[in-house]
Amino acid sequence: MTDWMAIMDKTDTTSITSFSYDFTTKINREGQGSAKWNLMHEQAEDPLSEGIVPFSVADMELPHPPEVITALHTLLDTTILGYTVPTDSYFQSVIEWQTRRHNWTPQKEWIVTSPGVVPAFHAAIRAFSKPGDGVIIQQPVYYPFMKAITINDRIIVNNALINNKKERCYQIDFADLEQKASNPHNKILLLCSPHNPVGRVWTRNELQRIVDICLRHDVFIISDEIHNDLIMPGYEHTTLLSLVDEVQAKHTMVCTAPSKTFNLAGFQTSNIFIPDADCRKKFQLEFEKLGLGMLNAFGYTACEAAYNNCEVWLEEVLRLI
Repeated sequence: MTDWMAIMDKTDTTSITSFSYDFTTKINREGQGSAKWNLMHEQAEDPLSEGIVPFSVADMELPHPPEVITALHTLLDTTILGYTVPTDSYFQSVIEWQTRRHNWTPQKEWIVTSPGVVPAFHAAIRAFSKPGDGVIIQQPVYYPFMKAITINDRIIVNNALINNKKERCYQIDFADLEQKASNPHNKILLLCSPHNPVGRVWTRNELQRIVDICLRHDVFIISDEIHNDLIMPGYEHTTLLSLVDEVQAKHTMVCTAPSKTFNLAGFQTSNIFIPDADCRKKFQLEFEKLGLGMLNAFGYTACEAAYNNCEVWLEEVLRLI
């Protein structure tokens, strides 16, 4: 927990006025059902002073992009809120975003919508492995990775990252990954790219080595790329599917969402790219077993508006960070 207002008092905020979007208005999230704020109060041992902000759950304290709010108002004013499926324009916005921001162009039929990236990799673990199989992760890593493995009766296999203190970064232990991938009981690599929490944007060469090792040993790759848009200057995210050929694509899926990028996690709208038709069927079957199908109408609208109209907002957020 951080005294955000005290930090701001000591910070030169002159440059913030050069932004075209509002990044200074403080939104009162107390009593609004915010998971992040509620958790802060639940865990606080003493009463909190004014100005304390939780630095825990990954959502922003910034006002939303106004283009998204406008699109949601238009939806409410013009649309009947019945069962809603993604439109052609929705899919096109997702495809064009990946093309513009990440230099690859997925096909429409590859996209499976999901009520979140976490539900997606839960479903994928069930689809592409059996109880008792090993799932490789690279710790330290986002804690729901571990829960997704154990709650589905799979085994955590840790290809621990190397903390290279000289280079001041974490690196992949490729020799250890090769050894663990060669074990026929280990069926999946649950990859975090970019990596949360160590902050690494994996290079093309690193990702290619991962693909080569996993293909060699028939290990399916679930690539969680939810932070793919929040890349600092001087670095470039490489989507895993931009590296694979038709054969390798049968062993790979990529999970994305507008939630972290545009602070839209409450809409629970994610886009999962699965090139292989048989893999898509297996994945979708896991959602069908839970009775999950369509997402909410607001999520589709918010995602489409963000991808179509909020790229300038994102560029300013990256400058702000």
